[in-house]
Amino acid sequence: MARLWKTISIAVAIGLTVTACGAGAGGGTANRDEGGVTTRSFPMTGHESLLERARLWGNDHGVGQNNIANHGRDAGNDGTRQDGPLIGSDERISPFPQGSVRPLNAGAAGQGMGMLQTQTAQQPITVPYVTEGGERYIALDTLVDVLQFEHYVTESMDVREIGDKDVLFRLQAGSTKAEKEGNPFTLSAPPKLINGKMMLPVSSATDLFAEEMVFETGAEGLTLFPSDGAELGRDTDGADAGQVDPSLDFADDPNDPFKGDDDAEGAFASEEEAEAALGALEALAADPEAVPAIKNININAMIRTAKKYLGVPYRFGAGPYPKTNRFDCSSYTQYVFAKYGIDLPRTARAQARVGKTVSRKSLRKGDLLYFYVPGRFKTNKTIGHVGIYIGNRMMIHANTEPRNGVQLRSIDRAFWKKTFITAKRIAY
Repeated sequence: MARLWKTISIAVAIGLTVTACGAGAGGGTANRDEGGVTTRSFPMTGHESLLERARLWGNDHGVGQNNIANHGRDAGNDGTRQDGPLIGSDERISPFPQGSVRPLNAGAAGQGMGMLQTQTAQQPITVPYVTEGGERYIALDTLVDVLQFEHYVTESMDVREIGDKDVLFRLQAGSTKAEKEGNPFTLSAPPKLINGKMMLPVSSATDLFAEEMVFETGAEGLTLFPSDGAELGRDTDGADAGQVDPSLDFADDPNDPFKGDDDAEGAFASEEEAEAALGALEALAADPEAVPAIKNININAMIRTAKKYLGVPYRFGAGPYPKTNRFDCSSYTQYVFAKYGIDLPRTARAQARVGKTVSRKSLRKGDLLYFYVPGRFKTNKTIGHVGIYIGNRMMIHANTEPRNGVQLRSIDRAFWKKTFITAKRIAY
């Protein structure tokens, strides 16, 4: 029987192609961006589309579960996405605290090879294991799909970049050297390409994504539990969501020294002086013992600088702006603050570890605002996006919606009130 299942899984895997996810909302379409990187936009309609496809498949085939990845062909793609057989588990459990997910009735585990547990939208979901050479693997694109990361990029045949508004993870097949939140991260075992599809050993998957999900490793697969937060849509220009708890309202600090002073002179006398400061900062960064000391800046001048880049297109994992003329959320904040002598890390999560935490009720211009990016099976306790507060409950940020690029946005909208995590003050 084991040999039969292995034969089936190999036959299924032959038809697979590796796809990736590009910027913005989409319906599973494949495209190629300006840099020649093949990308795929995962559906942005939420978890219900994935579960509904699985449910309908189950109804058509007389079963209650379905393989999570077998949900039709991607536009412009020649293959279907499908996972292999389930195998045993080492029963490792997430360190997430009790109460981090709403009480659930997990129900019976999925039965059969490659089957997905999909009783209701409120139930956990089990991503099946794949076996190869006696090792247990998780299909990376399936896990990314369930967690609803907005981007899953194939840089080359053996390199993957994953994240929401900026790159959180970078993996290379055959190597235990990875990147997590812009820092080196060592995997317990290397990912592997199996029939062209990136597979992650179970131990590496749970280590790498431990902060992204509430999970248990079971006998048949990796079980993910729904987030405890309210289900949210996207930030659009449509009618705002109904009533929001007043405790989630934002407010300005009445003692903000830069309040109402939008026309103040810049912190530097000229653009050349600002560029010189940026060069000095780069020199500091080259010296690991040096610590940037410039913090007291003209915030209104910095905001005017930030506005110069309104409309600059967004690109996930954007390289240096002078070379790419693109930003993602954290490369934008990093670039703007660097012009005023403040050195920020590359990712939103890393930037959130810098500065003084301030209340949403006492915001000042120049504060950095951090939000989570909703995903039904992705925890709502991790930062996925950053913007710059510019006063009057407005921010400027690089995003893909409701339009693409650097844009102004009201944080009075329900979406931002509900997804807000923290604010940090790094300049005054």
